[in-house]
Amino acid sequence: MNILLLLSSLVVLVVLVQAEQSPVETLMAFKENLRGENDILHDWQSSKHPCSWTGIVCDSSTSAITGIHLSFKGLSGSLSPVICQLPNLTDIEVAGNRFEGPFPVWLSNCTKLVKLDLSTNGFWGSLPESISDFHSLTYLDVSTNKFSEPIPESIGRLPKLEYLNVSVCQFSGPIPSQLANLSELTTLFLSWNYFSPPYLPPSLSNLTRLKMFSCAGCSLYGTIPCWLENLRDLEYLELSYNNLSGSIPKELMHFPKLEMLELYLNQLSGQIPAEIRNLTSLTDLDLNSNYLTGPIPEEITLLKNLGLLNLWNNSLTGIIPQGLADLDHLYDLALFKNQLTGNLSWHFGNRSKLIIFDVSSNQLSGLVPPCLCTGGLLIKIILFNNNFHGNFPKEYGSCTTLERIRVQNNHLSGTVPKGLWGLPNLTILDISHNFFHGRVHSNIGRAVKLQNLLVSHNQISGPLPRELGKLQLVENFLASGNEISGEIPSELGFCSNLKHLYLDENNLLGKIPSSLGFLAYLTELSLARNHFTGNIPDTFGKLQQLTSLNLSHNLLKGRIPPSFSNLDIVSFMLFDLSFNDLSGPVPFPLNGAVSKNSFRANVGLCLPGQPMPKHCSKEESSLRDLLWILSLVLAVCLVTVSIASIFIKKKMQHTDWGKNKSPMNSQWNMVPFGRLNFDKKEILGSLHTENLIGQGGAGQVYRALLKNNEVVAVKRLNRRRNGEFYQDNGFRTEVETMGSVRHSNIIRLFCYLSNNETYLLVFEYVSNGSLGDLLKQSKAYLLNYAIRFKIALGTAKGLSYLHHDCSPPIVHRDIKPTNILLDDEMVPHIADFGIAKILDKIMPMGYTVSSIPGSIGYIAPEYGYANQVTEKSDVYSFGIVLLELLTGKQPVAAEFGEGMDIVRWVAAKLRAGKGLQQILDSRIQWGSEKHMLFLLRIGLLCTNKFPRNRPSMKEVVKMLFEAGTDHKLEKFS
Repeated sequence: MNILLLLSSLVVLVVLVQAEQSPVETLMAFKENLRGENDILHDWQSSKHPCSWTGIVCDSSTSAITGIHLSFKGLSGSLSPVICQLPNLTDIEVAGNRFEGPFPVWLSNCTKLVKLDLSTNGFWGSLPESISDFHSLTYLDVSTNKFSEPIPESIGRLPKLEYLNVSVCQFSGPIPSQLANLSELTTLFLSWNYFSPPYLPPSLSNLTRLKMFSCAGCSLYGTIPCWLENLRDLEYLELSYNNLSGSIPKELMHFPKLEMLELYLNQLSGQIPAEIRNLTSLTDLDLNSNYLTGPIPEEITLLKNLGLLNLWNNSLTGIIPQGLADLDHLYDLALFKNQLTGNLSWHFGNRSKLIIFDVSSNQLSGLVPPCLCTGGLLIKIILFNNNFHGNFPKEYGSCTTLERIRVQNNHLSGTVPKGLWGLPNLTILDISHNFFHGRVHSNIGRAVKLQNLLVSHNQISGPLPRELGKLQLVENFLASGNEISGEIPSELGFCSNLKHLYLDENNLLGKIPSSLGFLAYLTELSLARNHFTGNIPDTFGKLQQLTSLNLSHNLLKGRIPPSFSNLDIVSFMLFDLSFNDLSGPVPFPLNGAVSKNSFRANVGLCLPGQPMPKHCSKEESSLRDLLWILSLVLAVCLVTVSIASIFIKKKMQHTDWGKNKSPMNSQWNMVPFGRLNFDKKEILGSLHTENLIGQGGAGQVYRALLKNNEVVAVKRLNRRRNGEFYQDNGFRTEVETMGSVRHSNIIRLFCYLSNNETYLLVFEYVSNGSLGDLLKQSKAYLLNYAIRFKIALGTAKGLSYLHHDCSPPIVHRDIKPTNILLDDEMVPHIADFGIAKILDKIMPMGYTVSSIPGSIGYIAPEYGYANQVTEKSDVYSFGIVLLELLTGKQPVAAEFGEGMDIVRWVAAKLRAGKGLQQILDSRIQWGSEKHMLFLLRIGLLCTNKFPRNRPSMKEVVKMLFEAGTDHKLEKFS
């Protein structure tokens, strides 16, 4: 390191003895050491005045060059000391590039330098002791680099410094007590480093001007220091993800300007001080995942600006203060996993626009308040594991923003409101273990985003509606322990993503529909304790993902299908066909989960070691086997043809074209966005059921094979909904913006067609499906580390283009794995950008799917309360996708525990010092531990709960590029 510093000093000496250069000559010499993409500095030409050059800032009165602002330009190479020959230079900003090497100590020769931003690059080594030579600095940001070793004590000799950010590096050693000498400091960010010993030096109490202070994720231990009370101007204090213990000091309750207090994921104990009433400016209070006890202090209701109150996963007791319902700005109330008792205020939701309301896993009782959705923004109502009783309010049947309803394990009764079954944004409906009665309403077909339908152990009766077949995203349908009657609708076989189907302990009868055998992802099937008759469908032999099958206690007869020999029954967790009337041989060996008990009370079965019925003799058995197989093959063929005919007929009936509404019979206008090698007749001719490859609440997607053997995708958007026609309202402007986008990582829009009722968007077709498909359990092995990194980097580049290179910037609003399509070379292509905004344009009154944009698990927390969707919302969603790629886990999974999502889970694992093997997807081989930790931190940065603290997508691309270059993956960029 000393040699490097000596060389840097020699370079400086050489520059100083050179003849004085003009500003143009100096900048051109500086440019010679830079490397960039797309000739980003093409306008740096001596024929032009430098004040007009990219990234050059000049004094408006003297035209003297005062700043070099080259952040996020994709630059690499080196920073030349020649730049210090500019005598009036005050600002150097080169954040978000690819610069490497040790800290450029020669910058101290820029004697007037006030602002230095080197963040989000690849600088390494230590900060030099000579950092104190930057006498005029007021702003220093070296965050998100690879700096290590202790922070030098000399950093305390920067008397004018106001802003210091050293977060997300690899600094070790103690936090310098000399920071206390920075008397002008207003912002200090120390988070996510490896300080040792990990404690805050008391001398920091001298920083009385401090407004923003963060030291999260640094493994701090001990108690929260009382000297923090000296920092009376604090507006933001974050000490989360540490090992702090003891009680919350009352001294911390004397910050009249404090807006955000983040102490979650520590080991704090004791009660929340009543003195919290003094924090009159507080908007966010997050104390979750500690060991706090006692009641929620009534004084919290005096905090009139409070918007977020997260006290979950503690041991709080007593009632929920009634006055919380009177807070005008409350939008996020999370009090679950405590020991709270009493009733909920009837007025919750009357005065504030609630988005999240979660009081689950307590001991609450009484009625469910009816007004939680009055503000029209409610996304989650989570009440499970309590003692609520009475009817579930009908008002929630019209709360179209709801995505999660979880009220299981209460004493609720009455009928489920009809509207509740069909909420268009609902992804989870869990009403299990209550006393609800009535039927599953046919409105269920409108809940097109539903993934979990959980109604077990109620008193639900009547037949299941055929509309269940419209739930193409549903993965879990659990309806055990009810009084459901009639036959299983064959349309249930259309639920192509179904994994768990439990209909046991009901009054179902008739034959088991063979269509269930086409559920390719089905892993668990239980139809036990019903009244099913007929044979076990031969199609069940196609269920290759099946690990649990229970058909016991029915009236099934005939033979066990020979196709069962195709199943990996040895690895089953459960296999039970007992208490039926089955006969003939068992077509697979008995071992593992399959024993004689699996076939009890089937007197006609031929089981080894059991008394054989007469028909089990070898000759008779062989003849009957042959006849039975031939009959079965014929029957299956006939049934398959019949079912296919019925399904096709029903699908045709569900299309809007009809016999007299052929698309060819309408007048269509076609608007291209470039030269096309197809005409509208080819597109319209593809709109048939057999070409349908996707369907959702907004329309359908078709695969169109053109005459030249190329393939395009056609997305059909309906302008008529529930009989109501929607006007253009800016559709053309939005779609033309989409048509102008050209990027290798974004699906291209070729043209659109329109008539009075329909829009058709013609897109590039990508053949390898979506990332969401490949992340499924059965296909994830196809995504090795290099491919996952390639997908992450390509997706980031596409988003960066939408945010930073389009005018106006385009916000996607629904980044998730199913909207990331992959071609034959596994290059990612972002799909459906701008679709949500288009839907808002053409369906502003009746269409609500996009009212809270995004998909559950990927939605940025500010979507509801900010009333504005920004680029930083996409950054959050991308961060979730990145963490999903790294961990192999979905954003919200039961294994995380209630109230935990993938962000909190990863952060908690890192904080607890768990090995990366407990975090990363175990199905593939990963890179070095240091590298993977860096990628996980990028994901956590992107998912910071505060939009302003998230990087831009340009910064993300830069960080990923650095990670790829370090590990020889740049060929995938």
